[in-house]
Amino acid sequence: MLISIWSDKFIEDEKQRPPIIFHGGLNMIEGGAKAENSIGKSTVLYIIDFVFAGKDFLTTDTITLPQAVGHHTIYFTLKFGEDYYYLSRDTLRHGFISIYADDTYQEKSGEWTIDDYKLFLAEQYGLDFNDSTWRELIGRFVRIGEEPLANLTKPLLAAPREPDEAGVKALQKLFGKYDELKALEDELAKASSEYSSLETIAKSGLSPYIKLRSQKERKQAAEELSETKTKLASLKVTADLSLYDKTREIKSQASKLRMSLRPLEEKRTALQSRLKLVEATLAGELRISSEELNAFYEFFPQANKEKLETVEYYHRSLIGILNDQIDEQAELYKKELGLVNEAIKQIKEKIYSLNESIELDDETYEKNGETVAKIKRLAEQISMFDKTQELKKLKKETGEALKERRPAILGSLASDLNAAFQRNNDFLYPYQDRLAPFFSFKESREGKLGYGFSSQGDNGAGAKSKNLILFDMAILELTALPFVIHDSTVIKQIAYLPVVKMLELYEKTAKLYDRCGDPKQVFFAFDASPAYGQEAVELSDELRVIHLDDGTKALYGYTWNTKKNKKNSEKPQ
Repeated sequence: MLISIWSDKFIEDEKQRPPIIFHGGLNMIEGGAKAENSIGKSTVLYIIDFVFAGKDFLTTDTITLPQAVGHHTIYFTLKFGEDYYYLSRDTLRHGFISIYADDTYQEKSGEWTIDDYKLFLAEQYGLDFNDSTWRELIGRFVRIGEEPLANLTKPLLAAPREPDEAGVKALQKLFGKYDELKALEDELAKASSEYSSLETIAKSGLSPYIKLRSQKERKQAAEELSETKTKLASLKVTADLSLYDKTREIKSQASKLRMSLRPLEEKRTALQSRLKLVEATLAGELRISSEELNAFYEFFPQANKEKLETVEYYHRSLIGILNDQIDEQAELYKKELGLVNEAIKQIKEKIYSLNESIELDDETYEKNGETVAKIKRLAEQISMFDKTQELKKLKKETGEALKERRPAILGSLASDLNAAFQRNNDFLYPYQDRLAPFFSFKESREGKLGYGFSSQGDNGAGAKSKNLILFDMAILELTALPFVIHDSTVIKQIAYLPVVKMLELYEKTAKLYDRCGDPKQVFFAFDASPAYGQEAVELSDELRVIHLDDGTKALYGYTWNTKKNKKNSEKPQ
């Protein structure tokens, strides 16, 4: 709830104005009795919108004209439940909100970005809906200047050329109906997109896995799949038998090779022993040394020393004579041993190669591979066809659910709106049986939602303006919308008589409450109250939050549309 706004640039009779204090219900920004222009009524509304994160104030004459006020800071207080927030927004740094410790605005305690501030407002006011923004929801009900009069039959229009669908979505969100419908719409869109993609691929024939387009083709593919699986099973049996026979044959060959290997290994062992003996002889390792003979004599003292030493002498002499022959024999042993090792190596390699050859031949592999690939392709074709059919079914069911639920939900929403229109219209015309405006939803052939807002035969500018007010009051009453902002232009075309009742209707919003339990608010610029009668004057006296008039009574203490104020030096200091 907005409690106050203030700026050091707000001047009256060359003195600084006090803060503008607001309350629940109707907050009237009152102009002069002669409906004077350019005194700041609309500017106050733009400032209130600026406080609520709007940006139109930045492009007004107040900021842009050299003889006007220029950039300045707006200080304001918000209340949510028991909590007060003391804030400011500078037109020069409009992307930030300053936070203060109290309403003196002297001690700055923090800062928000404008985006964080919008999130804060949406959360506090209970407008933090999925897939929505703060300004998307409340900006549609800020009607300042002449622009709202150009769109009297499109009350949900937030900006020129905005599609009706955007306004309908905002309305659904405000009524809490968006999530349910969005879930159905998203499910339908997803199913439609996936189904369309698969159908397109199937039609193009570009994918070997997505090509079936009818139940007949699926049946044929299923039969072919069954036949191919049978063929694969047969190929597997044949391959298994072939492998068995081949394994048995290879084991027999390996056994024979191992048998031929045994005598070669025995021969190698014998040759290695002989070669070792010959090499030992050549190295003198077989000769008996003097130490060895002495040790022998100790154990056998009766041995004939003379004979033994004679034999050893002749043995050494013989080895010396036969050295050449022993060398030749060693070479023969080595050569023969090499041949035996090579023969053993070749037999072992044959045995090893037999183990590696127990596998299918290339032709059998190729047949099996082609068959398996065909099975995979057919199975995938059938699976993708079934998925396409499931998506088709889901698309149909979701579409039917949406067709059933959307009219029911939107019909109930429209019914609530129309009932509020009639109730408030009867309040404005208690002694006349007048038709209220009528709201309805429309759907295009493409499934896009729009709406109609009919004056039901009364197409005068006054009736349309009145209907626009009835629309906003109904939204304020039926949804979480916390406030509306209406300029005096909204009622200019309305006859004098119902205007007083219109003010009373505005004031009834004081009995509507927002999420935090604070009363809702209407910010309304109103002038020439005497022209509407004594009741209007009394209501103005009771509900105005500021009175503005020409000259030094203007919001900033002067107006810049007269010659004497074209110089900056003549601005109030």
